[in-house]
Amino acid sequence: MKKDNQKSAAHLFRVYLTCAIVFLSLAVFCFIFVLLLGTLIFIHPSFASYPVHWVSFYVSLVLLIVFLLLAFLFYWLLGKMRAEQASSSSNFAKPTFIYSTSLFLKTVKRLSGAKGKRGGEGIIACLNVKGLNGDILNFYGAEEVKAINSVVYDCINARFTDYSRYRFGFSLLNSFFIYSKSVDGEGFESQLRELSEDIVRRVAARGKIPSLTILYGACALKDAASPEEALNHAAFASKYNSMNRFSSAIVNFSRDQMSVSSDERELPADILLAIKEEQFQIFYQPKFSLHTNRFYGAEALVRWNHPTRGLLPPSFFIPFSERTGLIVDLDHYIYEHSLRDLSKWESEGERMVKLSINLSRRTVYDEGLLEFLSSQAERYGVEHKYIEIELTESLAARDTAFLFQLVSKIKEMRMQTSIDDFGVGYSSFNSLKKLPFDTLKIDKSFIDDIEVDKKSRDIVRAIISLAHSLGIWTIAEGVETERQVSLLRSMELDAVQGYYYSRPLNAFEFQRFLKNNPFEAPKEKGEQK
Repeated sequence: MKKDNQKSAAHLFRVYLTCAIVFLSLAVFCFIFVLLLGTLIFIHPSFASYPVHWVSFYVSLVLLIVFLLLAFLFYWLLGKMRAEQASSSSNFAKPTFIYSTSLFLKTVKRLSGAKGKRGGEGIIACLNVKGLNGDILNFYGAEEVKAINSVVYDCINARFTDYSRYRFGFSLLNSFFIYSKSVDGEGFESQLRELSEDIVRRVAARGKIPSLTILYGACALKDAASPEEALNHAAFASKYNSMNRFSSAIVNFSRDQMSVSSDERELPADILLAIKEEQFQIFYQPKFSLHTNRFYGAEALVRWNHPTRGLLPPSFFIPFSERTGLIVDLDHYIYEHSLRDLSKWESEGERMVKLSINLSRRTVYDEGLLEFLSSQAERYGVEHKYIEIELTESLAARDTAFLFQLVSKIKEMRMQTSIDDFGVGYSSFNSLKKLPFDTLKIDKSFIDDIEVDKKSRDIVRAIISLAHSLGIWTIAEGVETERQVSLLRSMELDAVQGYYYSRPLNAFEFQRFLKNNPFEAPKEKGEQK
């Protein structure tokens, strides 16, 4: 069946080639006929006395010109289609007969029964491999992209074998399009999820890339003005909010996805410019040890010192950066500038403390993360013991195996790791047992009620006890009152962070605070946990 499908797809090209040859042959025949007839008229003038011969001559001449024009037209169309096919095939590690976008749409119009540009039945889905044109291309090269495309093609071709109901195509942006004549959306989505499992399994079996994320967008033809628009909508939906989606996620197109505010349209360029011009400013919120009664570290936080809007909080730009992928550039910026401050403090003889730096989920999956962490530390001459990498709890619950490898490698670099926002949404004590974190940060939502709610106190006490049994240091964030500090101290919490001790401070204010604050007595500088 697979070979039959390839032959069916290749047949279209042979039809155009045959037409071109036939018309070219007719043109050559007419040319020879006109040449012979003209020769006879020239050699035998008496032959030209018959008007019918002159009429035949001129008719044949006109036909010759028409046939030559038609032959040229078909030859030009054939060359264009073969060039488009060659461009698509060049993205694969082996030759294929997959439909390019224009041929795919032509076939969809025929199968769907579309009248002109409108109408038709069925669904178009767009398949994208997350990071194929970005991280995978950058870190593994174009040959790996071709190999992955070939795997995707083989899996699609093996699954959608009924050419009376399905067609598939490929765009030069490494997107696959799949058309289903059936309007059973749930059944089609089930097929797509199974297709994802096939692709991920086969790519993992190659041993080079451990896992892939497959994203789908879909649009019914009845919801679009034309098959072309349905295809564009499906492509748009496949990339919508891609940073926060996981494998096999299928997003159906809706107009709401396109309703982006004018502020958000301008934000990408503004954020990139802010990074380039260093408009983002790093603030540090001190961390206080309840054992030594000393500030031993701080969490690095970011604010946007906008040239016209003033100081903007993270809520203004962080969620958007995560949706668009700009969060990687921003995380790199925060990490680099935090190390720059550490290096400056050390060279100026200031008090050295451990800095905790958050990494987003998108950055964590960046292939070059470990090299970046290490190279920047060496660039600024910062000892790894002063660096702590904070990762969110949602990562720990969703991808334990991957995170175990990452945390282990970070610890091998003599940096420390912490799990942030513990207890919010994805709590997994089993994951915590498997992951070698150094620090567990208890979320503010648990701390807010410990003065009035016994259940909140019991939960916090249980988390502290569990963490200590696993050899993990505990810290509470969002502490705002002396009573909260007293209760947490009685629960044997290790450290505290919050407005009770200090709001986030810029680098200069932070060092000044460490030198003169009401919470610690004058003592030797630079204590560590």
